Formats: sequence, C-alpha cells, structure tokens
Amino acid sequence: MKQLFSNMSQILLIFAFGCGVEIGNPADTGSSTDTKIVADEDVLTLVAEDQYSESISSVTDVYDSRSLNLALTTQQDRFFDREFSCDDSGESTIVSKSTSGEISYTKGTGNRERSIVDQVEKSSTAEWSSTEQSIACNATGRRAKIDWNNMTSLTMSVSHNGQRTQTITKVSDEESSSRTTSTSGTRTVVISRSENIVQEQVTYNTSKSVTYSSTDKSGSYEHSMEAPSETPLVIEKIFSDSNQLSSVTIKSGSTKSTFGDGSIVISSYENLVIDSSTCTPSSGQVIGQTFDSADSETASKNFVISFSETDSSISYDGGDAQTFETEKCRFN
Repeated sequence: MKQLFSNMSQILLIFAFGCGVEIGNPADTGSSTDTKIVADEDVLTLVAEDQYSESISSVTDVYDSRSLNLALTTQQDRFFDREFSCDDSGESTIVSKSTSGEISYTKGTGNRERSIVDQVEKSSTAEWSSTEQSIACNATGRRAKIDWNNMTSLTMSVSHNGQRTQTITKVSDEESSSRTTSTSGTRTVVISRSENIVQEQVTYNTSKSVTYSSTDKSGSYEHSMEAPSETPLVIEKIFSDSNQLSSVTIKSGSTKSTFGDGSIVISSYENLVIDSSTCTPSSGQVIGQTFDSADSETASKNFVISFSETDSSISYDGGDAQTFETEKCRFN
C-alpha cells in the first residue's frame, strides 16, 4: 500500500462523540510510538462513514435519462433540490448537476433514536463517451440520452466538489453533535449492459476534510480515499421490462483511506443489497481493517458494519455494536 498524498498536513484530532481519547499532533509520523489516527474507534467510525458515503454516492449518481424507481418522492420527507443541464455541442456530451438544500428526519429507536438536520451544497459534471453510439442530450436538454437497447458498454467520467453539514441530536438526552465535510474528487464509471442487467465498475480518487464538534469535544481530520483499479466497486443494477430500477447490489470492491500519519483504513463490500425505494442497505455487510502504515502486513484493528431496516451499526474486533450513521440518499 502506498500513501496517496505525501504532502497532507499533520492532523489534530479530539473526538467529538462520547468519551473519546485526545490524539496529539505527532512530530514524527514514522515513529512507532506515535498514536495513530485509526487507534481511536470513535474517530475510526467517522472515517468508515466517510467511506460508505462516497461509495453510496457512486451508486446513486445518475446523469442520463433512464427511468428510475423514484418512490422516494412520494414520502413525506423532503429531499435536496437538484438542477441538471446538458451540453452536446462539443466532442463529448457533458451533464452538469447541482444539489443543494436542507432536510430533517429521524432515525433509530429507543435509546438510539435521534433527529438529524442535513445541509448540502455540491456540484458535479459527468462526461459521457462511447465507441458504440453517439451520445446527445435528451429532449429536455437536461441529461444524456442513451440508447440502452443498442449499447453494451460506455464510460462516464465525473468530477465533483461540495460541502455537507450534519447535526445530530439524541432524543433521549438532547445531546447534539455536528460534522461538516468538504469533498472534492473524480470518479470513473465503466458501464455495461446485458438485457435488463447493468453492471458498473467504479474507481475514484477523493479528498475529504472533516471538522466535528459536540457538547464538550471538537476536532478535525483529512484523508484521501480511493476505490483502486485493482479492487473497483462492482455494482449490479437490475431493471424491469419498463426500465425501472428494481434492485441494486454492491457485489464487491473496496475503499482505501490514507492519512498524513501513514495510517490506512480499508472497507470491503460483500454483496451489499440496497433497497431502490429507500436507498438503504437491506442485506450484506462491509468488512474493514486498519493498518498503522503502508508497510504493515497485519491489521491493527478489524471492524464489521451491519445493516437492518431500521438502523446500522459498527463493531470492532467482536465487541459491542455502536451506531453507524448513513446519510439520507436518493437514486437519480
């Protein structure tokens, strides 16, 4: 494993949630006596949530005019506003998308029930290319028009940047915490189709800068993430005869985060089935490992992320499950 950003600044981390351990700013990131970022499970949970969020964005981002199952729009909760535009006047077709707004919702039950306020402001562009067909804008001039019946393979290259702030308040004691994440990166999606099955292979490189705070704690960290070409996210989308999205599965693939102190976090996906009507996992899991350096051959910590219809959790080395936050998302 190779460190992605050698010039990343040193990182100050003081965990935001619960009884975290203060982590200093090491003078020598190569010293074995330094406290690594990934040594704190609370901070590590935030990192794993970052990785999950980026992977879900890869699954749900759509820039063409496929008819998707948008049952979400009938739910009471409001979703972020989206604006599309398309330009096919050049050598390739480019679709731009801006997403903004604020939504509020609740998650969990019992002592884990919490209210969440989510604010987002982001923009992205997708460039389409194909050796099989000419790609133009659709009739509304907002998205790309793909002739799926006569297509077996095409590529979409996405660049994106934005900021998201999430504030969480526990219903039981009204304690609150917040996190602001700034993101920029690129993504390549190679799409192939056989009858009603679409397979996407996704690779990406993304930088995330995170600040967080709670009643008595605050901190920040930065990491670079990638879905490497050796282990891309392999996503299977099955469409109905009417071309509506009926099922989505992240069949395999991994995401790797690299930090300025040399530590590494890897999350691997195992048949994660995502409900197309709720945009939440219904089965499968994510397996994770941490490494103190790129040269480490043995993981310093192992974790498992599990999902249910009502909530998600993360556990470390067989320990008790902790709450794992998944951002509200939407296909299309």
